[in-house]
Amino acid sequence: MKEKNNSERIVKNFFEKKEAFEIIFDNIDIGLFIINVVNNEFYVDSINKAYEKATGFKKDDVKNKNIKEIVDTKLYHAFTSNYQECITKKEILEYEEILFINSKRTYWFTRLIPLIENEKVVKIIGTSVPVTEYKNSEKEARKRESFLKTLLDTIPNPIFYKDENLRYLGCNKAFEEVLGVKSQDIVGKNVFELSPKELAEKYYEKDIELLKNPYTQQYEAQVKDANGQYRDILFNKAVYEIDGEIAGIIGIMLDITELKSYQRILKELSLHDELTQIYNKRGINELSHSMYKELIRNKGILGILMIDIDNFKKYNDTYGHQEGDVCLRKIAQAIKKSCNRPRDLVGRYGGEEFIVFLPNTDIKGVIVVANRILKNIRNLKIPHESSPTADVVTVSIGALSIPCDKNTELDMHVFMADNLLYKAKKNGRNRYEV
Repeated sequence: MKEKNNSERIVKNFFEKKEAFEIIFDNIDIGLFIINVVNNEFYVDSINKAYEKATGFKKDDVKNKNIKEIVDTKLYHAFTSNYQECITKKEILEYEEILFINSKRTYWFTRLIPLIENEKVVKIIGTSVPVTEYKNSEKEARKRESFLKTLLDTIPNPIFYKDENLRYLGCNKAFEEVLGVKSQDIVGKNVFELSPKELAEKYYEKDIELLKNPYTQQYEAQVKDANGQYRDILFNKAVYEIDGEIAGIIGIMLDITELKSYQRILKELSLHDELTQIYNKRGINELSHSMYKELIRNKGILGILMIDIDNFKKYNDTYGHQEGDVCLRKIAQAIKKSCNRPRDLVGRYGGEEFIVFLPNTDIKGVIVVANRILKNIRNLKIPHESSPTADVVTVSIGALSIPCDKNTELDMHVFMADNLLYKAKKNGRNRYEV
């Protein structure tokens, strides 16, 4: 009812102030046109200069002409269907339309205002604003967006991007496949909604750090993939800007799971003695110092066994170095078998000398293991005819158990175990000393 009263008032003003209206009509920068509605047909009353300039139509050429005389059939039906809707609803109508100007497609935003007199629409005043440039820009933006999406999807590494509030804006196909989630399902979400809490906290912490200290960042973390497996990932991230302001973060993920596995294997190889297949001196040194620090923190104790094969030089002289290597392998495995707990460390300390670290083991426990080692090695019954100690290969052992103290270096305790070994050898070999 309000629209109707407004329209009737406009008609009245139109006729009462026609001259003033025509001045404004012809000099306004927006394209304007007036359509007369006669017996459900539509005739051009007038178009202003701005409409002439934009469309190429001339006022004198179209004045009083039926729309069907001006445009082709296709456009006629498009135009008149909108005019018909306007007069049927007796309401302002807004829509986009297409005009072919000089055989080129152009886009327009049109607004129709019905002028009502005695309950009947007698005229339609229309405004048409060209939006071709905007539509082309929009089309170009969509093309660029499509190109960038295609480009991102061809990159095999997972890529994601977030806004300044650390909510996802999108990702590529590789990211979808790794996480098992569609791009549309991550938009607007944060890391806590997509990842396990312990992983999300790391991502969030790093994102905040990057925003505070732009502009690039690299770190390793894990990702839980679509199969529920944890993968080792190298993250490379950077902030991006819009109009000179930080607008968000873009990141690329490099799966280094296999590389990390290879590194672990290589490290294991570098810490193991190739001949005996137990830890070498470097490995046993690295692992025992790490164990010692942990025991200090937990106020633990540590058992140490220093072991040496009795009369091994005579063994090599009698049987040869090849048999000597076989002997070393057997002794190493016997020692390892004698240490039952997973955290017990067994290593080759050098030549025919071995060392064992027994975490949280008192002297009684150390003695139990020492006796087990002596027995297991004698039971190997490796002949040693040139030994003054026994007719089989035997070992001597220095054994101790010490409280772990930050004021005493581990090497000092190893030195003490070595002295006890020397004492065992001096006292007849094939025995332990504590």
